[in-house]
Amino acid sequence: MVSACASADEEAATPADDPAETFLFTTDSFTVKAGTERFLCHAITLKEDLVIDRYSFPGAPYVHHLILARTVAPEPEGMAECNILFRTTWLPEFVAGTGESNIEAPAGTGYHFKAGDQIVLQLHLLNAETTDVTTSVTVKMRKAKADKKLDPVGIKVFGSMALALPAKKASKVVGTCTMKEDWNVFAVFPHMHYL
Repeated sequence: MVSACASADEEAATPADDPAETFLFTTDSFTVKAGTERFLCHAITLKEDLVIDRYSFPGAPYVHHLILARTVAPEPEGMAECNILFRTTWLPEFVAGTGESNIEAPAGTGYHFKAGDQIVLQLHLLNAETTDVTTSVTVKMRKAKADKKLDPVGIKVFGSMALALPAKKASKVVGTCTMKEDWNVFAVFPHMHYL
């Protein structure tokens, strides 16, 4: 079994995150057996108002993607299996793939949350190795230094989920999106597969 635990020397070398400046969303421990995939969701209800201006995920080879979202319908609190790609009752706030991901809101903006909001971290986990992985996942959320007057920002998701690509044939899927309002775009997260 492979574990993502740090040694005592590594922990001593890494300064602790100041709770006044950082909110850490850390899942419960989970296991992904060798050669398998899982969808897990960890939901929490916030106890404080938060304005976030930066998200960070260090990346992990067993995380195919993750979605941090605000819920508009209650999810089970804590960790649960959620064998679904995406729910329409989730309002995405941050997405990441296997590699390191950092997204910083433009100056004067932030991601706004209120005490009582439920947020969920959905993990699509894929262990292509020959040994099991037991670990947890943390998304670091930096609290904005300015007050709540920051303009809100968020994510717009678009594209086609109607994918039918025959094996060993040239094919394409085209998705369109007609915007009904002006957008100021500061980052994009394309998601695709080579095979």
